[in-house]
Amino acid sequence: MRVRILGSGTLVPDPSLGFSAHLLESDGFRLLLDCGPGVVRTMARLDLPWQALSQLLVSHFHTDHVGELAYLLFVLKHGQPAPRDQELVVFGPAGLTDHLEALALAHGAYIRDPGFPVTVHELEAGESWENPEAGLRLLSRGTPNTDRSMAVRIETDQGTVG
Repeated sequence: MRVRILGSGTLVPDPSLGFSAHLLESDGFRLLLDCGPGVVRTMARLDLPWQALSQLLVSHFHTDHVGELAYLLFVLKHGQPAPRDQELVVFGPAGLTDHLEALALAHGAYIRDPGFPVTVHELEAGESWENPEAGLRLLSRGTPNTDRSMAVRIETDQGTVG
């Protein structure tokens, strides 16, 4: 498994730090952990396969962690030479579905129906999810950052990240 820190800054703009985003890659998946503003441009600048994301995990709904979500769905729908057909699985805490609905009201129906399959999983604290074919397992825990924020332990056959 390869872990790339795409942004580790805070909510304060800093020219040397991007907003929260980490890319985890293995043979069976490409998971983006948080989706802070500018992450798609950062991935493009680093020649990373933003088009091939298989999962997105949102830890909480502060803008520095989720501010690029609408744009990510927009560019996955319209920013590629051929239409995407690969499923995108989106994980987040309770309220993720409501957050996506609010984005759809603000930005358009492509948020909920971008032209490719999107599966949404709201993870409760202590809940797990796994995809044995990809060798991926997620274990969620609540955190005190917000009333709905979560930390996630990501386990693969090649290692564990928390």
